Amino acid sequence: MIAIGDFIELVVRLDVVEKKYPGGIEGLKRDYKVSTDKIMWGYPVMDDHIAYIAGAMNSVDMKNHVDAFERRLGDKISKSDGKGNVIEFTNGCICEMGFPSQKCKWLRTKEGNPGVVEFVEDV
Repeated sequence: MIAIGDFIELVVRLDVVEKKYPGGIEGLKRDYKVSTDKIMWGYPVMDDHIAYIAGAMNSVDMKNHVDAFERRLGDKISKSDGKGNVIEFTNGCICEMGFPSQKCKWLRTKEGNPGVVEFVEDV
């Protein structure tokens, strides 16, 4: 799976969505109008492992996207240090220009393709 970097993106794990999101993957497709057929600016895309579900121009807008997604998921997208600082992305990952903004074992920038992220299996 690849997702073309916009500005700030929220990428989520579909295995987590299936278990925790209301309606599972079908609920995510309904709520975010996720497309499986092509990558288009402004439209979320998904494959078998991840979905790009929200993009934003600034960190305030992204926080609103994350808060809304976490409410629906019923869980946080990351682990924190107890002081509110993200130490690792677990259920979702915030990417900036196609690069994970903090530690994310299951997502990486595709080698040779800045701005493109891919799922890392077996982590």
